[in-house]
Amino acid sequence: MKARRLRLALLLAGVGLGVGAEIAEPQRASLTALDLAVGVALIGLGLLSWERRRESLAGVLLAASGFTWFLGNFADQALYLHRGVLIHLLLSYPRGRLRRGGEYALAAAGYTYAAVESATGNDAVTIGAAVLLTAAATLRYQRAGGSEAPARGLALGAAAAFSAALALGAALRLATLGGATAVLWTYDLVVALIGGALCAGLL
Repeated sequence: MKARRLRLALLLAGVGLGVGAEIAEPQRASLTALDLAVGVALIGLGLLSWERRRESLAGVLLAASGFTWFLGNFADQALYLHRGVLIHLLLSYPRGRLRRGGEYALAAAGYTYAAVESATGNDAVTIGAAVLLTAAATLRYQRAGGSEAPARGLALGAAAAFSAALALGAALRLATLGGATAVLWTYDLVVALIGGALCAGLL
């Protein structure tokens, strides 16, 4: 009962944080609604996963990606922190725990990339990070065995989709082709779908 109350409190806190974040940095109504919906969805899906699969930390990481999703509205330096959490989640899914030294190193690199503005603001670095994430997820899938193989296959698909969204936005900016709003919508929807797919996989 206490754990359920804690999760409910965290969900309400997440909704409150999201509303406060959108007030702190107002956008067009459609973008505000989408941004709020994605962050709340990540938190809710993460808490649901945590409740149903308590032995896994993947749900905790998924919820954490939702909380960090909103932090960028309060400080520009935190705009992309959710990427670090998502990279950690994709590298450790379905258990939510890193195993090999290489996974720890890649997760640390992911958090560093997400926290350093000069890295996230560099489109070439973003494309490189996207390629590296997909390669790491592919290697994890190839090493998978037994019951974890389907889950790691799901993580590979999610990593590929996330990497594609990152690389697409970066490539369009490098080519100065515009379409910033469409890229933002695509990115937000991809992140939401990844959250839903990973939650479904855990359940």
